[in-house]
Amino acid sequence: GMERILSYNGTSVRDSVGKQSAFLTVNDITERKQAEAHLRELNDTLERRVLERTQALGESEMRQKRATDAAESANQSKSDFLSTMSHEIRTPLNGLLGMTELLLTERLTPQQRQYAALAHSSGKTLLALVNDLLDIGKIEAGQLDVEHIPFSLNELLSELTELYTLRAHEKSLVFSTKKAPGVPKTLLGDPGHLRQILNNLLVNALKFTPQGEIGLSVQRLSGDGHSCLLRFSVHDSGIGIAPEAQPRLFTRFTQADSSSTSQYGGSGLGLAIVKQLCEHLGGEVALTSTPGQGSVFSCDIPFTEVAQTVPVPVPVPVPVPVPVPVLSPTRILMAEDNAINQLLARAQLQQIGFVHITMVDNGQEAVNAVLAGDFDLVLMDCRMPVLDGYAATEQIRAGGSRLPIIAMTANAATAERDKCLQLGMNDYMSKPFNIATLRETLARWIP
Repeated sequence: GMERILSYNGTSVRDSVGKQSAFLTVNDITERKQAEAHLRELNDTLERRVLERTQALGESEMRQKRATDAAESANQSKSDFLSTMSHEIRTPLNGLLGMTELLLTERLTPQQRQYAALAHSSGKTLLALVNDLLDIGKIEAGQLDVEHIPFSLNELLSELTELYTLRAHEKSLVFSTKKAPGVPKTLLGDPGHLRQILNNLLVNALKFTPQGEIGLSVQRLSGDGHSCLLRFSVHDSGIGIAPEAQPRLFTRFTQADSSSTSQYGGSGLGLAIVKQLCEHLGGEVALTSTPGQGSVFSCDIPFTEVAQTVPVPVPVPVPVPVPVPVLSPTRILMAEDNAINQLLARAQLQQIGFVHITMVDNGQEAVNAVLAGDFDLVLMDCRMPVLDGYAATEQIRAGGSRLPIIAMTANAATAERDKCLQLGMNDYMSKPFNIATLRETLARWIP
């Protein structure tokens, strides 16, 4: 009786419970399989996304590396271009300035002398412009080296005072220099670029000051221990600068009066170079000016104060021109590939008393001449065909010769001078050079 009661449609409760258990087990397996499949799908998706992200990062790094390589390549191209242009422009300038200087030593009529003097002056103006353009290019190409050497601030200020007192006097202006108490006598920094900054500011002040005075002052703004921030100010009583023109004054090729009727001329590069050099040295530049009353340009530049007990390298004194005997026995070998510069150099050397001069056209001929000949001194151009001056010097030194070799290069960079000396050259002249520089340099090496 109980069997029938507990039966439903011929199926016992026991059977029914067993079937339900079996059904639940199948459901569990199916759900677990579905969950596992879903997890695998999520895992695959995650792995794919990680791979895609890794690839994207790799591509980004590659793009960044390519961009960095391209920037470095562009900077190197700029550097090579500047080096080439420096040589290509300075070489004819050397001929122009050298020949006009020689011409001015001849007996000329007053009118001829005036023409030659104007040509020489124009050449010097062109050289100044070329130097400015090259400086801008070096800064932008990241090729401008900052020196950290001890130097005498007092000596630098004395040099500038002597030079600009004379220049101001020529324009009937008064020039003054003021160094405030607390400004160190000796500093660690970059004297070359500091001199260039102050020169550009003083030239600018002279140019725009028809009457009155210009001055240079130095004061200490701050400093703890050895570090100090100095303010160099150049003031003038010149024409001043309109307020609306002041913001653009430090932009390249820009002047306060950019009209075609401007009476002052110039490239508009001087102040742009001041700003870039000042910032390159970790400083900043400022201007206050009133039209008709004058201007004050100031540069705040950080330096390190050098204790007076630390010896400061004494700069090599410029030798007093030594009168060379008229027919000097000194035998000079000159390696120079430019025909005009060969003619110029021979004339310059003869004018100061050197008559035993041998000319060669390239570095290989210079090496052969040194091995075969008997010379007292070599004037070596750096950029020549077949074998350049650097390689020629290395070969001469490798042969054991200690013959004085003086580099002649159209590249005026400090790095170029250092390269020449490191390769075994004894001295360095940057083209264009004048007779006085040639005489002084030779006087250091002639027995």
